[in-house]
Amino acid sequence: MASVSIRGAKKRFGDVEILHGVDIEIPDGSFTVLVGPSGCGKSTLLRMIAGLEHISGGDILIGEKRVNDVPPKQRDIAMVFQNYALYPHMTVRDNMAFSLMLAKRDKATIDQKVGRAAEILGLNQLLDRFPRQLSGGQRQRVAMGRAIVRDPQVFLYDEPLSNLDAKLRVAMRSELKELHQRLKTTSIYVTHDQIEAMTMGDQIVVMKDGRIEQTGSPLELYDRPANTFVAGFIGSPAMNFLPGTLRRIAGRASVELADGTTLPAPAEAAGTDGQPVIFGTRPEHLMLANGGGIPTQVVVVEPTGADTFVSCRHQGSELSVVFRERHAFAPGSTIHLQPDTTRAHLSTRSQADGSWPEAFIRSGRHPPSSRESTGDKHARTEPSQVPRELGRRGRRRHLRHRRAVDADGAGAEPGLQAREGRQAARAALEALRAGRRRRLHGQHQEIHRQDRHRGAHRQRGLGRRAPEGRGGRQHRQRPGHHHRLVRRSASVPRQADRHDRPADYLGKKYGGWYDVCKKYGQRTGTNNKWISVPWGIVGNALVYRESHVKAAGFDAIPKDTAGFLKLCQAMKAKGTPAGFALGKAVGDGNNWVHWLLWSHGGKLVDKAGNVVVNSPETIAALEYAKQLYDTFVPGTLSWQDPNNNKAFLDGQISLTANGISVYYAAKNSKDDKIKEMVADIQHARFPIGPVGKPTELMQITQFMTFKHTKYPQAAKELVRFLMEGEQYNPWMESAIGYVSQPLKAYEKNPIWTVDPKHTAYRDGGSIMLDHGHEGPLGYASAAAMADYIVLDMVAEASSGSKTPKEAAERAEARAKRYYKV
Repeated sequence: MASVSIRGAKKRFGDVEILHGVDIEIPDGSFTVLVGPSGCGKSTLLRMIAGLEHISGGDILIGEKRVNDVPPKQRDIAMVFQNYALYPHMTVRDNMAFSLMLAKRDKATIDQKVGRAAEILGLNQLLDRFPRQLSGGQRQRVAMGRAIVRDPQVFLYDEPLSNLDAKLRVAMRSELKELHQRLKTTSIYVTHDQIEAMTMGDQIVVMKDGRIEQTGSPLELYDRPANTFVAGFIGSPAMNFLPGTLRRIAGRASVELADGTTLPAPAEAAGTDGQPVIFGTRPEHLMLANGGGIPTQVVVVEPTGADTFVSCRHQGSELSVVFRERHAFAPGSTIHLQPDTTRAHLSTRSQADGSWPEAFIRSGRHPPSSRESTGDKHARTEPSQVPRELGRRGRRRHLRHRRAVDADGAGAEPGLQAREGRQAARAALEALRAGRRRRLHGQHQEIHRQDRHRGAHRQRGLGRRAPEGRGGRQHRQRPGHHHRLVRRSASVPRQADRHDRPADYLGKKYGGWYDVCKKYGQRTGTNNKWISVPWGIVGNALVYRESHVKAAGFDAIPKDTAGFLKLCQAMKAKGTPAGFALGKAVGDGNNWVHWLLWSHGGKLVDKAGNVVVNSPETIAALEYAKQLYDTFVPGTLSWQDPNNNKAFLDGQISLTANGISVYYAAKNSKDDKIKEMVADIQHARFPIGPVGKPTELMQITQFMTFKHTKYPQAAKELVRFLMEGEQYNPWMESAIGYVSQPLKAYEKNPIWTVDPKHTAYRDGGSIMLDHGHEGPLGYASAAAMADYIVLDMVAEASSGSKTPKEAAERAEARAKRYYKV
């Protein structure tokens, strides 16, 4: 079994574009239905997955393998067509075994596989018959058996039931669903019948004119259609649509129909007084009214036994009603209908062309769809607009990091903004929620608590949060390891919703994104598709006592690694040693040891993901590390992130690697001895090693919206709003240089020049490398970082517990466990 990823898929026949950049994630083991009217491109898309049609643009992945140019027979798929396509001169047994015979499988294997498929499909008694001796349903089962014997990763069904009679289609739907439940093989099913889609699919993809209108579970699409097309297509009978005008009187909203009938508007109705709207209500949500309501004329009454279907007409609009009770309405009689407004929908007329709209103004009753279309044509929320979901009643949460820099000192976890930054973020949220009834709640939490909240909400399907992720913190490691730098692993795209529109908009407006931010924010091989929006770079630099460096005979930090070692040796001789974290230090430890390895040309893996850490360059880096370690204050092997801060402010060390928090901890301290350090503290970039270029690692923090989020458009709009200059510049100033900008335009923020000691942290985005370095980002790179493979290697070699060669060999063995997947 395997998942299927369709990323920006396009199909052209000459100058005619049939598919316009389709994006679908089909989970492993799911039953996904592509549904839509004739000509929407669903069968073409299925044939592209199968390899029967060439893909004009984008990518198709089966599992983790890109199959754009892979022949159909090598894609490990099986397809069941609308026509059975059985060989008339072969028995059922031979039809089912034919593909295995072509593959030259042995007779025992063929008999075993055919027998198993026949048992699953109830064909044991029919194996010796010919197709002409079978009914339509039996022939279709044979076609499915022919696919089952191949034991494929993916089943593809192209309207397999369309040639069957109505009763047999119902029976075959149940058989197909039961078959999927037994085999649990990823299945993609194409149909134009929405009843088939609703009853069979775990996930439904509604298509129109080569675009995806909405993706979600059957009930998500039924209860929360994204637009009038989906509402009219999903559900039988279809949703009723009544044109009207929105009225607002004394704060209450209502809809006035053409004949003057007034209906209460849904609780979350947006729009202005006098605005044309469509009032949508499903047939089963209309009830007989004793008085008032919508006066309608009965056209047709269709009793079905359990239900009574009534077709009515109101001012030229057709209405369908479903009654559980039995009514003897006479055609031409007048009945009054009252809609359930808690389940009604409103949508507004497009201002551009007068056509009826895309998005609904939804009521608060139904659970929203979690994966609505975000394509350019169908996502009407412009970057400058606040979506409706953000402006109504209720509560939305935005998880943010707890502050790092307190007035009393150095013991805070690195990578979080200062108290002033927290206040600026709150001010931005206040600006966004001003004048709205919905409370947008900003909550500060430690990193590990955010992880637990995200996981719990994902499992419960709540997802009302737009969390910040430090370095793309998605990949759960063993207990105690909270540093998860995965950004583009397979897990993140499955969980993370797309952010193309806000990311592209922000990049164009604010000078573009730094390259490293694109690597973390965009998913590989998707034509620059964004799955997160980088929020900032958590800077790391050398922090030192200027007077102690000068006392050691140096005017400043040397620019090369050889000179840097001499400085540390001289400072040790003066009794003012350096100290760098060599314990399980999430940021400060990982940052400096990767700089050390990369600066000497060493690397964990090459571009293809092959483990190459056991190399002469790595040995040279570890030999250098041994000499550097000899200049350190004792105890650094147990240091975690807070320890170097405390040791520096306590005067035990005079040189370390950290964020700007050490400087501000001294500046804000009430201890006079610590405050005296302020003027003496300076910052500098790491020296350049034998490779001749900067090789620094820092952390990146990002906004992401998960696919399970109930209000994805609102979450993305919140991200866009917080990244605009009016909010971002004040926040970054208040964050006192702890986090630098991901967008180039913000380099000019005055925070970087108001105090020269800030300037070293300004260029984090332009010089940092991603944690994969030359290798790919993904599960393996995240796990290797979280498991401290490079940090442990440097610690072992530095302390002498292992020789550099032994430490490199151990790191190689550990890394291979992750990169073999």
